[in-house]
Amino acid sequence: MLLAVMTAGLSVAASPPCAPGVYAGPQHHYRVVMERTDTAQTGAWRWSAEDGRFGLTNDGSVTCHGDTLEVKDGATLVRYSKVALRLTPTKFKSGDLTLNGLLIEPPAAPGRKPPLVVAVHGSERTPAVKYATYPWMLAAQGIAAFVYDKRGTGESQGSYNQNFHALGADAAAASKEAKRLAAGRYARFGLLGGSQGGWVAPRAANDAGVVIHHPRRVTAITRDADGGFTINGDSGALRAPRLILCTGGK
Repeated sequence: MLLAVMTAGLSVAASPPCAPGVYAGPQHHYRVVMERTDTAQTGAWRWSAEDGRFGLTNDGSVTCHGDTLEVKDGATLVRYSKVALRLTPTKFKSGDLTLNGLLIEPPAAPGRKPPLVVAVHGSERTPAVKYATYPWMLAAQGIAAFVYDKRGTGESQGSYNQNFHALGADAAAASKEAKRLAAGRYARFGLLGGSQGGWVAPRAANDAGVVIHHPRRVTAITRDADGGFTINGDSGALRAPRLILCTGGK
């Protein structure tokens, strides 16, 4: 009896369980819901919106209900439904190491193949397959994305390090694996690297078969009718069949 009373006294209301993925709402709005490193302890999942806003599911702005979300829009609750994405988990080799990856493909559009992007991680130690938001946000916008755990993190073998040559080789191996898995289902290919990834991605670009352009200032990037890109910047306009986007600090 004493144990039962103590247990009841310590109980707290559990947050509704969430499922990671992309959720579509009205007027092409979407939310991406992902687990956090402390979700098991706090019950809070991270949500991200297409306009850059983000928050947690325990702040009252977004509530999970299985495969649906209730999103607070002022005094109104708007329902978002989970999008059926094609998910292909994989293990692939980079030298002597086996790395963990995931291909995320948007719903097929009749007569159209999506571009394919490999997300090159930054310097973080967090496993990207489980926690990275950007690949899912790309899929929400009709872009197939391949994400992988950096060596020494998550389910990837090896030791975590900052060796750009080794990390570039991993990114090149990830690019080949992404192309293999998505063969026949993508139109164009590129790499997306932020922070340290902006330094690592170019090292992999030649092996991955990507066109690199480094203007000092880009004013606009437009998608052309043939699936290529036109990059306008301080060095004029450049036509590129494939594109690599990198950002990196000093």
